[in-house]
Amino acid sequence: MKTNFLKSILGMALGAVLFTGCVNDDDYAIPNLECNDPNLVVTKQVQDIYNQATTSPVLYTADDIIEARVVSSDKGGTFFKVMYLNSLDGTRGFSLAINRQDLYNEYNVGRKVYIKLKGLYTQIRNNTLQIGALYNNNVGQIAENAYKLSLLNSCNTVDEETLVNPLTLSQISDANIGKLIELQNVQFSDAALGQTYYNAANVLGSETNHLITDATGATLIFRTGSFAEYAGIPVSSKSGKIRGILTKFGSDYQFIARYTTDIRLTEDRIGGEPEQPEEPGTPGTTPPELPGTLLFTGGNFNNYADFLTSVNAAFGIKPYATESAGNGLGGTTALRINGTPTANDYVFTVKAPAGLPTNATKITFWIKGTSTGKALSFNVNRSTSGYDVYNLSSLGSSAVTLQKSTEINPSGNGTNQYTGSINTNNTWVKVTLDITGVPYTTTAGNDIFSLKTGNGGVYDLYFDNFIIE
Repeated sequence: MKTNFLKSILGMALGAVLFTGCVNDDDYAIPNLECNDPNLVVTKQVQDIYNQATTSPVLYTADDIIEARVVSSDKGGTFFKVMYLNSLDGTRGFSLAINRQDLYNEYNVGRKVYIKLKGLYTQIRNNTLQIGALYNNNVGQIAENAYKLSLLNSCNTVDEETLVNPLTLSQISDANIGKLIELQNVQFSDAALGQTYYNAANVLGSETNHLITDATGATLIFRTGSFAEYAGIPVSSKSGKIRGILTKFGSDYQFIARYTTDIRLTEDRIGGEPEQPEEPGTPGTTPPELPGTLLFTGGNFNNYADFLTSVNAAFGIKPYATESAGNGLGGTTALRINGTPTANDYVFTVKAPAGLPTNATKITFWIKGTSTGKALSFNVNRSTSGYDVYNLSSLGSSAVTLQKSTEINPSGNGTNQYTGSINTNNTWVKVTLDITGVPYTTTAGNDIFSLKTGNGGVYDLYFDNFIIE
């Protein structure tokens, strides 16, 4: 037994000597881990696929191959089972859904990949090209046992810095969706300070929305889930740069950082440190100056009795729509809608006042609050007959401009739709109806505008300052 033990010791010692000799040999080198590049022939560009995709999922049947670079990463707990990629020329971003976690281990940022499109589905959703498998009548995740048949790594990588698009908030557009963006000269809004990036008491769709802002007052939603590595970190009060992927949901742009190191806020706060915030809706503050003309008498609700005189008495106003003193813009009075309609309701229909402009191009108003299950629809009455419809399918923290519905019912009117939800994150958000070319009525006493809610929706919304200009 002792002899065998000694032999083992001697053998280990001899092996160590031999290994040391090899390491000191001038011919020693770190083994070369070979990469076998598939060198596939690319037959289509990403832009080609975007151009032919539709809002419905379509099975791709041709033997086409595209190439792209990985720009997102799930290493930091974001982008669960989805990758964002950019075309090699950087002009188009898109997403690829895969039913697998820890994709960063195989597909690192900067890696060129090939995608075999045959057998996959393509779709444009939220203005984004999505590629994947079919799931519930939309593009979903490619199965874990199948994705490697469609997604192949190359041996070509580039430094992340060559992929970054520096932008200001005012430059954000649909052309940037899915790209790796670095926002310049930004900071988090005063309302976000004192919270963590993910705040369980402040969630929408299981994630937290904070606002990024800049010196001009422009804003962008910064979205964080509970699994992000920075979820529990206090929101920075500094200014600087934030890197991440730009996405879109409905009409809202949303920005997602990949890692803690993407949040590069190291400069002094723009405008200095915030003062102790005033309670929302504190009476006595100066109301904002109104452009244009009130759309209807009492359209700013500061004299609620005046507003009631403008309501068409034949229809009245729903009981869940009430005066809300001190909760309007600048602490003035607002109209509050708080309840659950049991039908697709006309909350109110108002009459045109005398002196409306004849060549207005927009109607604007402000909304704050939430609705779940259903959103809103608005009618603008024509001077001839009938009305045009504007459907607000979703509203977040960013201003929106609505176009009239092109879906016309047999009566020649627009079609009201209520599908969607609203959450303005306790901020006032401007809604604009583009009435360019709409022959709206200017005859005093005729119905001009209706606000509608959807059956079964849960509403808690404030409205203020209905303006035509």
